[in-house]
Amino acid sequence: MSHHPRFDPMPERASDAALDMALRPFVDKFIDEDKRTRARAAFTPKAGRLEWREILKLVNTRRGQTFAEADLAPWLGVRGVFLVDKDAYTVDAKTATGYYVTDPWVFVSYGATFAVIRDEGKHSLLYT
Repeated sequence: MSHHPRFDPMPERASDAALDMALRPFVDKFIDEDKRTRARAAFTPKAGRLEWREILKLVNTRRGQTFAEADLAPWLGVRGVFLVDKDAYTVDAKTATGYYVTDPWVFVSYGATFAVIRDEGKHSLLYT
């Protein structure tokens, strides 16, 4: 059985530095204070790679809003990390939102200026 790459072409894997650049501010901005310690521990590479969906449960959903493709237009060129399953890639927002992915996923721009989260129910929310 041949193993197909998940994406074609395969994007670059996100380095720990890239993850840190996106996720540290993401936790500070979008996760309630009482849950931040847990979220930071989960985001630490040494923590044994928790699935991203576990972290999504910690996000303050009141901060998110549904959006239309046009709402993302100004940000499509912004780079960040795309997290799906246990993987993390460095891509721009246009690439991330263009992937056909059935699992929940999250895209966090560097500096966490914004994030897009696709949850279990296939709802996409924009966090700014």
